[in-house]
Amino acid sequence: MLILLTILSVSKISFAAQCFSTFTTSNFTDCKLIAPKFALHWAVHNDIISLGIQADQGGLSSANWFAFGLSEAGGMNGADIVVISKNDQNKWSVSDMFSSNQGTPVLDKTQDWNLDVSPFEVSSANASVSVVISRKLNTCDPADYAVKTAYLHHVIWAIGSSQTLSYHGASSDFHGQSQINFLPSDAQKKEVQTLESMDQHSFKNITIAMQNVAIPNVQTSYLCVNYALPTDAKYHVVEYIHHIIMYGCIVNPQSFGTVYDCSSMPRSCPTFMLAWAPGISTVDLPSEAGFPIGKDSVNWVTLQVHYNNPNLDAGVVDSSGMQVTYTPQLRPNDMGVFTLGSTDVMIPPNKSWSTNPSLCSSDCTSRFKGNVTLVGSFMHMHLLGYAINTKHIRAGAELPNVGSLQYYDFNHQGSQQVGLDTNTLVPGDSFITTCSYMGSNTTIYWGE
Repeated sequence: MLILLTILSVSKISFAAQCFSTFTTSNFTDCKLIAPKFALHWAVHNDIISLGIQADQGGLSSANWFAFGLSEAGGMNGADIVVISKNDQNKWSVSDMFSSNQGTPVLDKTQDWNLDVSPFEVSSANASVSVVISRKLNTCDPADYAVKTAYLHHVIWAIGSSQTLSYHGASSDFHGQSQINFLPSDAQKKEVQTLESMDQHSFKNITIAMQNVAIPNVQTSYLCVNYALPTDAKYHVVEYIHHIIMYGCIVNPQSFGTVYDCSSMPRSCPTFMLAWAPGISTVDLPSEAGFPIGKDSVNWVTLQVHYNNPNLDAGVVDSSGMQVTYTPQLRPNDMGVFTLGSTDVMIPPNKSWSTNPSLCSSDCTSRFKGNVTLVGSFMHMHLLGYAINTKHIRAGAELPNVGSLQYYDFNHQGSQQVGLDTNTLVPGDSFITTCSYMGSNTTIYWGE
């Protein structure tokens, strides 16, 4: 593939990458600043994707390597990574690698990335370094992830100054994650335009949180608090920022603002609404839907927070919660959560164990009045989980999974977009969910 690259002459950029500062729109159709230090440009020609990376080496003596990857859920576990590195003769090369865990990635048997334009600096010390690489959208290599159409990919990046590829350090200045749809459909492009055209002045925020609660000095605890929502009109929740789980109540729980043990959570608050887990940032809902609250909908909610206190520390105070953004400008569709899985968990010590396949039968989904669009799949287990998947069955035939993580990482639980080839739930469909765990030194039960 021939790439005619135009490089812009720019002044020194101090501690920040910028879209289209070293590349032009004649070479790349899109760009996203996925971090202050990392600008990712891309273009697709036939079955080839080209990436133009600008990495800021500010704060490093020299950027001797930088890396970009596609990830299952935003971490290094199960990540398809490309590393651009410099040897002791200052010669750059590109390596196609895969990471099954938090350790150093290993070389793929098949090297599918091409170094089209070797890294170059736009000025002297602390300047950004730019490079152009390319590969096929689908390499058919089992160690590579295909770049899909109309799919929001989890991506990761890192920069390092060591002479060989090594740990990038804990600082978020030199590594991070984001999400990118490289090949949006026409409908998704229209959705972006719709979101951008919405009247932001109509948006309102409500904070639903613990208020300086003392965390119990026991290993694990679940604390709850109830909140009332506005009821003067129907609203749509369109965005929320962590933490934890929010349940909707169908009956007024009466007590508000008082923290209590979740074992006594009212049975009238069963509706799973919003959730956060490690690895999830701000959640923006699609332009065509929102979670209904207010008049003729959910009027009260219960916030549930799971505290893990392995050192049994005392005197720790917390104010975790959610900031929920809602609007009276209702979207075409109401949104909800369809919960699958099993609470029948008893993990034996020191061995791999999987739940019995949990069936959501066709009898269950036949209760739906019509087709349902599946937007995202949020797969959740605790620290011992290592794999999880949900199969989609229609009329005896298996469709693509609605969700699957072969390298589950508790610290990176970002949701997965459900593929267009399986994102419609037709009444009569069935789903089978299986969770896999690696046991510890004692038997572990559900909720621990």
